[in-house]
Amino acid sequence: MKKEPLHIIITGPESAGKTTLTLHLAHQLNAPWNAEVARTFLEAINRPYTQDDILTIASLQLFNLNAAKEKAAPIHIFDTSFLVLKIWLKEKYNTTVTWIEETLQNADNELYILCKPDIPWEPDPQRENELDRDRLFEIYEKELIDLGKRYLVVSGSPDERVEMVKEFLKV
Repeated sequence: MKKEPLHIIITGPESAGKTTLTLHLAHQLNAPWNAEVARTFLEAINRPYTQDDILTIASLQLFNLNAAKEKAAPIHIFDTSFLVLKIWLKEKYNTTVTWIEETLQNADNELYILCKPDIPWEPDPQRENELDRDRLFEIYEKELIDLGKRYLVVSGSPDERVEMVKEFLKV
């Protein structure tokens, strides 16, 4: 029986260092990484996004997840996941989507890396919550606990965060 790869999912509020950590970890662990689908999609549409756009992003995220399973690597690094989509839909549109919830609940062999927003905010046209990052961090952590997901909170510089993950993984 083929062993499922470990999916390391980098998550947390906006401007918390997720992409930087994703790239550093992929390099340090020599693991394939999956870019943030939402950023690429939103840059391409060049207009304000809608709830339907978030559902399209979720479909693209699912495609990437399934494609990653075909790659022969023991670890895959993901820049965000369905958790972000679940929280985004709830925060922005006060709604939930059953298939996103089910995909999130049914996923296994994952380790979530929750980035603390203890680094300076970097302005970006796609970011909306500069003054709300601590509250959102708490929502992410509560969701991970409620879902029974294995997770690690990281903070500090990019190098400190990488070392925290490597120590947790014992690599």
